Amino acid sequence: MEVIILIVPFALVIAGFFLLSFIYAVKKGQYDDLETPAHKILFEDKLKIKKRRKEENERSQT
Repeated sequence: MEVIILIVPFALVIAGFFLLSFIYAVKKGQYDDLETPAHKILFEDKLKIKKRRKEENERSQT
């Protein structure tokens, strides 16, 4: 039972640290846009292909 006296405050300090970390992340805007990265992966290949074609066209023109 004496161990609880040490464990409870330690657990509260750790929980407080994670709470402050979460609040900091929310204030900095880390969770503002959660959908775009999920959709971006679907179209990433098309963007790379367009970029390659554009680079090839620029090289052939010079």
